[in-house]
Amino acid sequence: MRLSYISKGAKSGNYNMDSKIIKQKIIDFSKSIGIDAIGFIKAEVMIELKDYLLEHKHNGYDSGWEEDNLDNRINPNLHMKDAKSIIVIAVSYQSRESGTIKTDPNRGRIAKVSWGQDYHKLLHTKLQLLENFIVDNIDTSSTNIAFVDTGPLVDRGIAVKAGIGFYGYNCNVINHQFGSCIFIGSLLTSLDLPPDSVEMMECMKCNKCIAACPTQAIVAPYKINSKQCLAYLTLTKGEAGNEYQNKLTDQVYGCDICQQVCPHNSDVPNHTHNELNEIDEVKYPDLIELLTISNKDFQKKYGHTSGVWRGKKPWQRNALLLIGQRKLVGAIPQVTFMSENDPRKDMRDLAACILKQLNT
Repeated sequence: MRLSYISKGAKSGNYNMDSKIIKQKIIDFSKSIGIDAIGFIKAEVMIELKDYLLEHKHNGYDSGWEEDNLDNRINPNLHMKDAKSIIVIAVSYQSRESGTIKTDPNRGRIAKVSWGQDYHKLLHTKLQLLENFIVDNIDTSSTNIAFVDTGPLVDRGIAVKAGIGFYGYNCNVINHQFGSCIFIGSLLTSLDLPPDSVEMMECMKCNKCIAACPTQAIVAPYKINSKQCLAYLTLTKGEAGNEYQNKLTDQVYGCDICQQVCPHNSDVPNHTHNELNEIDEVKYPDLIELLTISNKDFQKKYGHTSGVWRGKKPWQRNALLLIGQRKLVGAIPQVTFMSENDPRKDMRDLAACILKQLNT
């Protein structure tokens, strides 16, 4: 069983009234800048994560994009020697599906994580505002370092320890108010702030995410094979994809299935962040258009999202797979052109394979 936590507020400990007041000021300011949840932990080695990370790597479940050095993943003081606390924030990106465009067979879908402004920029902006507030109003000599997603520390582990949420079977962090569609960021700080105490919480064990995963990537409760996850597979750059073509439903970038079926997400509010609002034309890309879109036009249309970091090739590859799966014969001219003229051999080969599917 993998236990998780929900925040119950500041510990009394040896912290004086001033530190508690400072913490409350930070909490109040975080609300004023649109941070949906905030938690505080000590900047100490998270030894409790070590065995889990070792097992995950030993089983070959890492995606390959993680920090190689295990100590760098669990020891915040290796990144900031005078760090005493970690402030963890969360921003909801929950949004309902909208518009009839989603049902158009020529359309795919990008995951909600890529709707609207790139969340790295959004969270870095909020963390910068938080840091500025600390320096300007609390301690001008404080040092602070912000991390969003790409940092070496285990952001989900930090979030759970800070009481932002609890682990679901699918390894997502679930906030009791906003569900699992949350972005997580953290601020290492030299401020010595009271950590949040937490109470033990568990996933409701409905198994819906495990049953719904199209590639059986959730190998057991709280254990996921990252390389088997459809979200990971849609991000790979090679043309290989035939082995999971029949697993796709509409995924051009990322996958939301395990979150869509999660009952913790069934009755949560939509986000309130204008930066994350998105038009249907971007949320549901035209599969045929993607085949011949130029780099310039791809960036113009989708460059503001977080989904472009791997370039347009994975999107085109997945569009081809969906076109073949759906037998979209209207795409034959574009697929033929790719099979004969695309400068990338692997994409020419895949287009030729999809062309055979369309002609049978």
